[in-house]
Amino acid sequence: MEKAGIQESNDDFTRLEKLIKKCMEESKVIKTKIMNEPQKEWINKSIITEINERNLMWTELQNNPERENLRKKFITKRHKIIKFIRETKKSYYKKEFDKYSGKPKKLWNLRNTLTNNKFKQRCAPPKLLLIQ
Repeated sequence: MEKAGIQESNDDFTRLEKLIKKCMEESKVIKTKIMNEPQKEWINKSIITEINERNLMWTELQNNPERENLRKKFITKRHKIIKFIRETKKSYYKKEFDKYSGKPKKLWNLRNTLTNNKFKQRCAPPKLLLIQ
């Protein structure tokens, strides 16, 4: 008699477990994460290569923090990459501005993308209240 009761409770537990698993599978949300976001147009293969080299130097420096010559090489590399990125970005956007010099609308669109301006929706101004 007791074995029948235990068997029944085991069956109930198994059914409950299956029901929970089924509900979990049905309600599961699958999200896709983009690992490499789209890059800006001015980022090229040489910049990415330089950044990867710098990152490798950084990890090596983290493993050997007492090596002063490695730290100096890393700092030099970092400054070189920063300068390289600035020059590349500057020349790219100069070319873009020159390309759109006779087209004001495209020039403003380029300017807005550079300054990250968001287009605001126009709406009526809020009511003004006169406080007496």
